[in-house]
Amino acid sequence: MMKNFLIEGGTTPTIAEREALPALFTNPFSYRPHPLCIEAAAGVRGAIAADPLLHKRLMEEGKMLGVLVAESPEGRIGFLAAHSGVLECHSLTGYFVPPVYDLLSPCSFFPEGEAEIIRLNEKIDELRNDREFCAYISGTAEARERHLAEIERLKDIYMKGKVEREKLREAAGKEIVLLQAGLRTGLERFDEELEMREALENLEARLGEIAQESQFQKGEIRRAEKRMKEEMAVRDAWLRERYGRIEGLKQLRKQKSVALQRKIFEHFSFLNARGERKNLLDIFGDVVPPAGTGECAGPRLLQYAYMHGYRPIAMGEFWYGGQISSELRMDGKFYPSCKGKCGPVLGFMLQGLEVDPADYHSGYGLGECSCPEILYEDEFMIAVYKPAGILSVPGKNAAEPHVARLIPGFRSGWKQVHRLDMHTSGVLLIAKDEATYRELQKQFSCGRVAKVYHAVLDGDAAPTTAGGCVVWDSAHSGEISIPLSPDYLNRPLQTADFEEGKQALTKFRVIRRKKGMSFVEFSPVTGRTHQLRVHSAHPQGLGTPIVGDILYGRAASRLMLHAFSVKFIHPVKGEMEIVAPHPKGFMWIEGA
Repeated sequence: MMKNFLIEGGTTPTIAEREALPALFTNPFSYRPHPLCIEAAAGVRGAIAADPLLHKRLMEEGKMLGVLVAESPEGRIGFLAAHSGVLECHSLTGYFVPPVYDLLSPCSFFPEGEAEIIRLNEKIDELRNDREFCAYISGTAEARERHLAEIERLKDIYMKGKVEREKLREAAGKEIVLLQAGLRTGLERFDEELEMREALENLEARLGEIAQESQFQKGEIRRAEKRMKEEMAVRDAWLRERYGRIEGLKQLRKQKSVALQRKIFEHFSFLNARGERKNLLDIFGDVVPPAGTGECAGPRLLQYAYMHGYRPIAMGEFWYGGQISSELRMDGKFYPSCKGKCGPVLGFMLQGLEVDPADYHSGYGLGECSCPEILYEDEFMIAVYKPAGILSVPGKNAAEPHVARLIPGFRSGWKQVHRLDMHTSGVLLIAKDEATYRELQKQFSCGRVAKVYHAVLDGDAAPTTAGGCVVWDSAHSGEISIPLSPDYLNRPLQTADFEEGKQALTKFRVIRRKKGMSFVEFSPVTGRTHQLRVHSAHPQGLGTPIVGDILYGRAASRLMLHAFSVKFIHPVKGEMEIVAPHPKGFMWIEGA
């Protein structure tokens, strides 16, 4: 068994053992774990298992660990172990390499800086929760409502009075017209003329009273609005002063947080194989490093090796313990380093080492048939079978094969209507003209295309093993609803995001269960990236990853996911269904 340098020292290899060492260092972002790394990881797991409390905690919470196979200055071969982030007190303190910079050390500036920010938080909370402040906020809201209710009451009185006044004005107007007409025609008796003039004067006086009543009620509204404005001005000034104090403390907290974070970035200083040194600010340049950068296992391992003269040979990071809610991590599985936090750091630290340039994902699952097969063609469109391991569209590497490059006679004006993951095989539609492309795109975007996928799952997909986001309508079928978001620090992975994720809905049917595996038919209602892969693997989904899923499960000969059929409306020929026969690797589960 390979030995841990920190507690046992290394071993002197034989000539044959030395010749078997890898010539190139591990590409941390795409690799198959070297057998020595697998052996070292087994040693780490054994050491943790000997600490029951630590083992229990990690099995519940999970932790990313790392191993670095290296050669000591004395020529011995052994390994170094590291964990990401913080691992609370345990018996293996001296088993893992220390952090690049220990933020929690008594000599560190961080505890006092953090304590100062905590004190500001407490002061802000104290001001926010002050009884007088809370009572004043409540009283201000009540006063505003009281004023608004009074203004609304006066406006209601005014509107009702307005209706009555309009009726009186109309009636008085008609009466005045009649009286004025009678006076113009002349009257025989003098007393009748006086009565009519008196009645006319009374009506005109009444109209004046109506106008005064209207002006008075409008004035009441204005006076109520003025009272509200005056009281609210006093209250708002008081609140502005209190809110200003809180905002001032928040700005001070922000300034101190930024300064503390910058100081952290300055103290996280890394070496590379050439002996050069840079801190996080130098490495990331104008980009602010994500929180936790530099605290992952990979950078810790290389930093310790460089500082103590060890020659790095191979490295790997693996998950120990339970799954966490958003990410999909399997106990014992090796994972690539995260690109968001570790990408720039390891990019610098690996300078001076001969690193394996191979991309493990490129061509994964590519079988004997590497050329697309035409399933249907007419003057409007073409449907092809895309093999696994071939890109749907050109990638970052211009030399990497993709569907358009491999279809004989492919023309520049043709457009792919939809995409399949690189490792997924099956039906792919291509439009030959713009009108056909727009029509088919519209059908995909509006959910009018019926897609069927077939997959082999690495486990028994059943109600007893599925999670809470699966609704079964029988023992063999149902639907999965888990919202998804991109994992920005680990592209192209997706995470379950139950707060801000986009809705993702999949209908499924278990066709057959055999030898601890399940052959499943998926009908995705939405079309999110990696939807079927996450819905299969996530513990709240079916809890059984697709066979060969190197992102969310375990490697195999290929990803056992196949786009079996697509049903759509042909722009000219009406409803159409294109079916792609199963490639090798699917037939055994069907018994065909």
